[in-house]
Amino acid sequence: MTSAEFLALKGMQELLITMERVKRRLNPRLELIGILPTLYKHRALHSQEVLAAVREKYGDKVYDFGVTDSIRFAETPLAGQSILQYARESDGAKAYRALAVKVMENHRVQD
Repeated sequence: MTSAEFLALKGMQELLITMERVKRRLNPRLELIGILPTLYKHRALHSQEVLAAVREKYGDKVYDFGVTDSIRFAETPLAGQSILQYARESDGAKAYRALAVKVMENHRVQD
């Protein structure tokens, strides 16, 4: 999910439809392992409502953490670095590290 906004929600729904088509036609093993809310504005009521709707519809597929919106993400291209290099201790970098750990844990369980 690219941001916790209505249009991003619609885009995510379209992506999931495409994934189902690919699964049926090309790769029956394709599966959604998780949904990571990004660019989340925790103080914005709209973001909270959209995230609640996503959690209601997709349940356990939605990670219990997300990436909050931060100016640090806009600064990284100018610095020529990833968020993990540019702002290692930022909430965004911490969230992406948590995602990596979660994906690795899930992958280990499936092996």
